[in-house]
Amino acid sequence: MSDKPARRRTTLPSTPQGDFGAVLAQNMKKIESVLPKHMDATRLCRMAMNAVQSNPKLMECTPASFLVSVINCAEMGLEPNLDQVALVPYSRVVTCQPMYQGLIDLAYRSGMVSDIDAELVCKGDEFQYVKGLCPVLHHVPVDAPDHETYHHVYAVAHLTTGGARFVVLSKEQIRKVRDASAGWRAYKKHGAETTWATNEPAMALKTAVKRLTKLLPKSIELRRVLALDTALDTGTAQRPESDVTDVTLDGKRVEQADLFGDSTPVIPPGEDDPHDPLPIE
Repeated sequence: MSDKPARRRTTLPSTPQGDFGAVLAQNMKKIESVLPKHMDATRLCRMAMNAVQSNPKLMECTPASFLVSVINCAEMGLEPNLDQVALVPYSRVVTCQPMYQGLIDLAYRSGMVSDIDAELVCKGDEFQYVKGLCPVLHHVPVDAPDHETYHHVYAVAHLTTGGARFVVLSKEQIRKVRDASAGWRAYKKHGAETTWATNEPAMALKTAVKRLTKLLPKSIELRRVLALDTALDTGTAQRPESDVTDVTLDGKRVEQADLFGDSTPVIPPGEDDPHDPLPIE
């Protein structure tokens, strides 16, 4: 018998967002089965519906891709609240965009990180960093910095075993990562929505934290997030790890192949750019 505590079952009400609410209600059992013990399926689904209300373009996407994204959020143990994960439409596909706060939360779950932070270095800040045997990271920000003027970004983590790790990236390096992403290429060619265009400072912070996590112990959920983020940046389908052949769409069970038949984002044709073109120094 599973020791997983029973969760309150709630039927989601009808919403103006078409079939999205019904799809979540029909698959509540599946969402609950992959959700971490500390999270509530009804709360997760309501936050997903709130995301749809906040971004009407999500309503133009397929219910199948919306369901897949919610299942991915459940597997990651993150909520679609813009701080942890953003639900972003690409063509008619809902995708998960892990944000830097979500990466930080998952880094803590490894139990090996006592503190982790990421900061933008903006115009007027006092900043110095040195690598080597005696690394130095020194940052004194000005009052009320203008984040649009950032020229460097860094992330630093203190380990429970002692010591610290940090990474520093210049704005030029951040832009190189941005330009290599499928989302940015789709934005430049088709005008597709991407957080790189609407909130570059937040994406710069996420890029630094993601680079830092490569140097840290990883929880299972963090490994999952990194895999989904790589899929997003390379323009491939964000497939859940769990078996999704038992999900229901329009009252009928669907095969996994059918579920992902239209769930790969449309990106501009061309060579496959590397997801993370910057070496770890």
